[in-house]
Amino acid sequence: MKFWDLYLAKKYLRSPSKRGIRLVLRLAILGLALGVATLTLTQAVLGGFEKVFRESILGFNAHLVVMKEGEMKDPAAEEKEISRVLGGEFVVGTPFLYREVLMVAHGRVKGAVFKGIDPLTFARVYAVKTRPLGGTQVPAKIEDLLRTPGNLPTVVLGADLAQELGIEGSEETLKIFLPKKSSAKGVEKDFQTFRVAGTFTTGLYEFDHGFAFVDIQRMQEILGNAGVATGIEMLLRHPLEADARAAELKSALGREYEAVSWQRLNGPLFSALKKERVMFLLIMATVVAVASFNIVGVLLLMIFDRGREISILRAIGASNGAVQRLFAYQGLAIGVLGAGFGIALGIAIAWLVRSSGPGNRPCSIFWALWINRRRGE
Repeated sequence: MKFWDLYLAKKYLRSPSKRGIRLVLRLAILGLALGVATLTLTQAVLGGFEKVFRESILGFNAHLVVMKEGEMKDPAAEEKEISRVLGGEFVVGTPFLYREVLMVAHGRVKGAVFKGIDPLTFARVYAVKTRPLGGTQVPAKIEDLLRTPGNLPTVVLGADLAQELGIEGSEETLKIFLPKKSSAKGVEKDFQTFRVAGTFTTGLYEFDHGFAFVDIQRMQEILGNAGVATGIEMLLRHPLEADARAAELKSALGREYEAVSWQRLNGPLFSALKKERVMFLLIMATVVAVASFNIVGVLLLMIFDRGREISILRAIGASNGAVQRLFAYQGLAIGVLGAGFGIALGIAIAWLVRSSGPGNRPCSIFWALWINRRRGE
C-alpha cells in the first residue's frame, strides 16, 4: 500500500473512535480559527489605520520642504532652481512663511503656528478641507477665504483651535501677537487684529489644534519683509523617494540649504506605528500559538486511543517514521482547516465592518432584512 498513511489519517479524522475525542477535535479547530481570525483582523485594522494616517499626514505635509539659512529673498528663483535639480520628479511647489504667535479671543490665549501661504498654489500641494466660519458645512476654496475684500486681514484657523478660542459666529475677530524682526516697537504695536474667515480640518488633532493660515503677502506686509519666505514646499512624483530627493537637493544647493522629507518630519510617528504593529503581531501570534497547542493535545488523545491499531501496524511492518507521518498528517490537516476557517472568518468580519458605512448597499440590505424580521416577530 503506497499511501496507506494518508488513507488512515483521513479515516481517523473523519470518524474518531470516541465521542469525547470528536468534541475536542472540533474545539481545537474552532480555537485555532478564532485565533487566526483575530490575527487577521488586527493586522487589517492596523494596516488600514496606518494608510489613513499616512494620507492625513500627506494631506497636511508636503512631500519635501526646502528651507534656507535665514530666509529666502526670492522664492520664485529658488523654486526654479529646485525644479531644475529635481527634473521630472518635481510636480509643483508653494512658498510659505511661518511664525510662532499668541492668539487672543474671548479672553482666551493660545499659542499657535501662524503660516503665510500662497492661496493659489497651496491648494495644489495640500489636501486641506476648508469651510466658511459659522454653522454652514459647505466647503470653500482657501483662496476665496483668504482674499476676501476688507480692511482687516483674514485668517483661517484649525477647527479645534477655533473651538478652543471660542470662535463660532460668522463675524469673529481675534488679536494676534506677531513679533516683528525688523521692528523694535512696543508690544502693543505688535498686536494685529484679524478677521476669522473660516476653519480647516486635516483629520489630525495636532494640526487642527495648532495651525492658522494667512495670505503670505499680507503677512509679509505686517512683518515689513516684502517678498521673503521661510521655504518652499513641494509635491514629488514619487513620494516614497522623498528621502533620496532631499539628499540630492542638499548636495546640489549647498550647506546653507536644508531639505526635509515628509518621512523625516514625521519619523517618530511612523516609527511608533511600526512598533505598535509588530507588538500586536507578536501578541496575536502568541494567541494563535496557544490555540495550536490544542492540536498537540488532540493528537496525543488520538495516539492513546489508537494504541491497538498502532501495535498492529508495527506488527505488519510499518516503520516508526510511517506511524509518525500518519499523525503528522492529521495535525497538518487540523492546522490547515483551522487556519483556513480563521482567514475566511477574519475577511468576512472585515468586509462587514468596511461595509457598515452610511450608504453602503450590501450592508444596508443586510440590516434592512434583519430589521424587517424583528418587526415580523
